Amino acid sequence: MRKTFAFILAFTLCLSAAVSVAAEEGVYYAKITVFTAVYDEFTQNVEFCVEFDGAVVETEEFVVRLYCTVLDPLENIWVEDQTINIYQLSFGDHLKEGNRLTGALPIRKDVFFNSGYRDFRISISGKTAESNGTVYYTINSADIPIGPKAAHGGEAASLNMRLLPAQTAIGGYVLLKLSVADIPATLSGGLTNLNFVLNYDADMTRIESVDLESKGESWDISTAFVTGGMEFALNGGGVYEDGDLVVTVKLMTLKTGNCDFVVSKLGGGDGYGHGFLEETTDFVATLNISGDMPLIGDVNGDGAVDNLDAAWVLQYDAGIRTGIRNGDVNGDGNVNSLDAARILKYDAGITDRV
Repeated sequence: MRKTFAFILAFTLCLSAAVSVAAEEGVYYAKITVFTAVYDEFTQNVEFCVEFDGAVVETEEFVVRLYCTVLDPLENIWVEDQTINIYQLSFGDHLKEGNRLTGALPIRKDVFFNSGYRDFRISISGKTAESNGTVYYTINSADIPIGPKAAHGGEAASLNMRLLPAQTAIGGYVLLKLSVADIPATLSGGLTNLNFVLNYDADMTRIESVDLESKGESWDISTAFVTGGMEFALNGGGVYEDGDLVVTVKLMTLKTGNCDFVVSKLGGGDGYGHGFLEETTDFVATLNISGDMPLIGDVNGDGAVDNLDAAWVLQYDAGIRTGIRNGDVNGDGNVNSLDAARILKYDAGITDRV
């Protein structure tokens, strides 16, 4: 089966033998200071540029490898590190302006933008050499993601905003869930950083806490109060799909009326210079706050919080009853057995508040 997949991959990417260019001897700049690569869909080439510092070495050639992650159509799994092509190139042919190594290598557009391929990368390696008794690495297996030129200021992600509940009273708790969607496929390695501003009326609601759920690795979130709202900055391992990144903001209501939550200046990227900034579209959710303070835990509306309310909550959690109110006593956005347990503790006098 693996042989079949290898054949499919080879046929699709049109792998060819390594391209060999006659080497030229000489002394060239060596250690990498800048490495960039972008895909031009019009020329269907990966344009790369490597800049070096002042260290010099004697070298003959360098090796460039283009590779990506490919979806195995038989097992429906992603297979990493699949070679597209390997090139052996002469320093003399490609060294420009003294310390800049440039070139353009082909990848077909129907491959680069195919949903069955992602995480396109380029690696450059070279031989070590000795100069004046010092050993230098010409290019020591440096590699970076390849992003298309369109990724710069191009496609932008969006945020799905949901209020739980969308209507409450003064003194109630509300969860605002911000779920990232429409992550640009042009981001190489997925979305690794996200920034936005949440604008709201601080006289009507107060932020109690902020939590982050992520399917990527090692994500963290930082916040800062700014004029008219709060600024968010998120960073971590690459995420690709809708709902892979969810920010939950817990709020307390302070004043009656309609409170708008507006997300602006949504920006992000893959950490390699490929990103987006959405300056023209705001994302809005509206919370209606009434003046009547509900009795939290009084699920059946009889004016008391007791074991009857706990029974209603359990029936709702089991799907036996629908449409209950005031049942989310712990403020986590759900009505379930945890809320019933808190109601029973309150009814038994174990706690003095629900």
